[in-house]
This record gives sequence, structure tokens and C-alpha cells, in this order.
Amino acid sequence: MVDSNVRTIAQNLYALQEKRVAVYRKLERSHEVYLHSGPANGFPTFRQAVHEATEAFQKISHDVLSLREEARDTWPLLAVHMEQLQAAESEKLHLTVELQLAKQHLQNFPDEEKEDEVRRLKHRINTTIEKIGNIMEDFKYDSEDIR
Repeated sequence: MVDSNVRTIAQNLYALQEKRVAVYRKLERSHEVYLHSGPANGFPTFRQAVHEATEAFQKISHDVLSLREEARDTWPLLAVHMEQLQAAESEKLHLTVELQLAKQHLQNFPDEEKEDEVRRLKHRINTTIEKIGNIMEDFKYDSEDIR
């Protein structure tokens, strides 16, 4: 019973993370199209992509929090990993929005300061992605120890 419950929680968490990655890819592609096609042509499509991403991220976060609640009493360490994951994902989303805005500003008003900001934000996103990877790795090993 314990084995299958932990395995199910782990599989569900991995699937949710895969969905998050797919949503980020779609959002990034939509933003690139928006930047290249200009506000007049690309904004309605990008606005729709942001709306869909927002709904998807909300659903994924809700589902991760449900998994966390399921694990909280029996496997508190796994619940902690999921809380850390949610915090890191929230940080990544915030940085992604900042990066998109910085790219738009840079495109409209190119300057070295904005280029530096775009580079800095990309670095912070990469650092956050590494943090997420580390959290997932810790989750994986700790869930395997329970099985």
C-alpha cells in the first residue's frame, strides 16, 4: 500500500512537471512570435496564450498542492519538497514575466542597460531551473527511499 501510494504521488508529480515545461515552451514560443510580428499583429494571439498559460499553471499548482496534502501526514519530507517546488516555480514564473517585459522594452527602446537586464534575468531563470531540478532530484531519491 505504501509503495503504490508513494509511486502514484511521484508519477503524478512528474507528470505535472512535464505539463509545466510544455506550458512554458508554448508561452515562450508565443512571446517570440509576438516580438517578431509586432503588437498590432501578435498581441491578440499572445494575450490568448497568456490566458491559457495562466489557467494551466493554476490547475497544475492546485494539483501539486493536492498531492502535497496527500503526502503531508505520512511522508512530510515529500510534502516539504513539493512546497519548495511550488515556491521555486512561482519564482520562475515571476522572472519569466519580468524577462518578457524586458525583452519587449529592449525591442522598442534598445540600450545597453536593458540588454544587461535581459542577460541577468536569463541567468536568474537558469539558476531557478537548476533549483527546481535539484528539488525534483531530492524528491526522487527520498520517494525511492520510502518505497
